[in-house]
Amino acid sequence: MMKLEHLGERINEYKLSIKIVVNKRITWESNTKELIISTLKKAEATYPVG
Repeated sequence: MMKLEHLGERINEYKLSIKIVVNKRITWESNTKELIISTLKKAEATYPVG
């Protein structure tokens, strides 16, 4: 059986991991996604395929 101290540690680790996931999602939506799209569009314009 898990002791209460260990359970508290696991809960804190879970909360931290959720915060990390949310922050990564925000970064993806606000920065990374737009950067990748613009980079791919520039590459497509510079090096037309087909």
